[in-house]
Amino acid sequence: PKSPTGEMLAYVRENSPHLFETSVEEQLGLLEAASGAGAETAGGEAAGEEGEAASTDIALYRRMEEVRRAERSRAVADVLYQSILYKFDALGAPLLNKAALEDAPGLRGT
Repeated sequence: PKSPTGEMLAYVRENSPHLFETSVEEQLGLLEAASGAGAETAGGEAAGEEGEAASTDIALYRRMEEVRRAERSRAVADVLYQSILYKFDALGAPLLNKAALEDAPGLRGT
């Protein structure tokens, strides 16, 4: 996992799988709320200032929003990845790593 959300979901998936789906829904709701809140604050923070200070503040707020957007993107990717792992676990289907793929018959045309 590349985000705190992913780490939390990995922990829940491994230790309390019966709570996993609820945790995913909760985390997606939090990410959606954070996305809406970020859009509201980005435009209004530096509206009252003038001149060079205002342009610096605007650039800073834009960069902060870019960082938040990247963090949310990593968190959503982690949620998707952990959900896939959960489904594989639920089906009892093992995931193959690179070494296992090389040894697997039929997957490389042999």
